[in-house]
Amino acid sequence: MNNQTTPVPSTILRNKLARTTLRLQEAASRTGANPELATMESLLGEATKILSQFYKQLSRPTYTPQRVVYDTVPDAEEFNENMQGILDDLVVNFEEFENLETIILGNFNYMVSRLNRLNRKLKSVSSQLGDFILFSDLPTKDAVFYADSFNNLYRIEGNSPLLNNEQCEINQVEGVTTLPVDREAQVPISVTQIPIINANSNGRNGNQEELNAQLHGTISTILDNNADTWFEYERVVTQDDSEPLLLDFTVNLGDPKIINFVRINPNNFGTRTQIEI
Repeated sequence: MNNQTTPVPSTILRNKLARTTLRLQEAASRTGANPELATMESLLGEATKILSQFYKQLSRPTYTPQRVVYDTVPDAEEFNENMQGILDDLVVNFEEFENLETIILGNFNYMVSRLNRLNRKLKSVSSQLGDFILFSDLPTKDAVFYADSFNNLYRIEGNSPLLNNEQCEINQVEGVTTLPVDREAQVPISVTQIPIINANSNGRNGNQEELNAQLHGTISTILDNNADTWFEYERVVTQDDSEPLLLDFTVNLGDPKIINFVRINPNNFGTRTQIEI
């Protein structure tokens, strides 16, 4: 970027020069009422003087405080010059604030338009990626991809008994479908029945290795939402093998309910393998 050719967005110097020119025009009235500026030479001299002061004070205010001498008579002309200098500075600052407002709004609108354009492109790419995934041989693990052109109603059921209850949650922002979501849920679901460990599990309840330690073998503690209590499930072997520890249990809610999410906080003490849920 060439700083010498790049336009400067600030208009403060131009506004100061405009106010200076206005003062010169007021000093040399069209009717020639000011005898000191009645000739072209005097007018050019006054213009040179004003412009010289302008260029000497580019970074300073136009108003220059006049020192008041104690016990002197107030001078109306001096007072008017002070007020005029203050007015010029206020007008210049106000016009610069208006200019900055225009620049900021323009930049904001430009960035918003660019952001919207980028979002549209990302959504288009995401849509195309979804189409490619549908035809790929290696889809994402544990995910089902589906699509419909909605050109006809062949794949749409209007009288299915499943429609009596809410079956799924369609997230139109992310383009995914999940299990139903209860928007009015305010409190956690209370589970009163003890979870049942299924037969395909291959470990044992409680601590099986440490002596003089708490057993932590009550499976109902996994549902008390208390960080100070937990359930241990271990598998002790005498030789290394590749068979992983498997815990499969069933939680009975008593009646059908919509579960928005399940928070699982496994404590993987003393193992080098990651827990898969």
